[in-house]
Amino acid sequence: MYKQLNKLLLLMAVYIAPLTFLSAEAEVKTARPADTIRLQQASDFVGAKQYKHGYVSFKKMAQHGCPYSQCILGIMHQKGRGAKKSAFEARYWFQKSARQGFADAENRLGLMYYHGDGIKKNLVLAKRWLSRAADHGVEEARELLTQIPGETNLSNKLAQAPQQIVGTATNVQKSWQGYSQVVEQLSQLSSVNQPH
Repeated sequence: MYKQLNKLLLLMAVYIAPLTFLSAEAEVKTARPADTIRLQQASDFVGAKQYKHGYVSFKKMAQHGCPYSQCILGIMHQKGRGAKKSAFEARYWFQKSARQGFADAENRLGLMYYHGDGIKKNLVLAKRWLSRAADHGVEEARELLTQIPGETNLSNKLAQAPQQIVGTATNVQKSWQGYSQVVEQLSQLSSVNQPH
């Protein structure tokens, strides 16, 4: 089994890793059909305002590396919906998702550092995460980068340099369609410290 895994990792390193340097557009990661069903079930809990059940469902998937679920848990902790309101937990989950190249998580993490949203303001880390999000097509991140002192050409510099992307970048609009719906439902709610 280990030999097969090593062969697979070697094939990935030889054939897939170099492709990340060919273009600024990263490969879209799509959810497998079974994952999509579980994601939709968790989404249905949020839609029915059963946030605690949604949290539990998303957390199971997040612990198995699902970047959608990880980012949604970050939002739930940030808003205090279905989970304790906690900037520390929000940052933790956003970071796990962002390290896989999930653009929305990169943007949200960059915003947390930029604004000092429940964490210490850190423009160096804000630039890092917002730059990654901008490279993955997040316009909000691109615009915010121009407002960071001394970094007006950061997006141009990064576009010219080879990118090292950890994991596979994800384009929300072309991937699990329910993600945007869950984020919208969680965003419409006022930030109340009452998990349901």
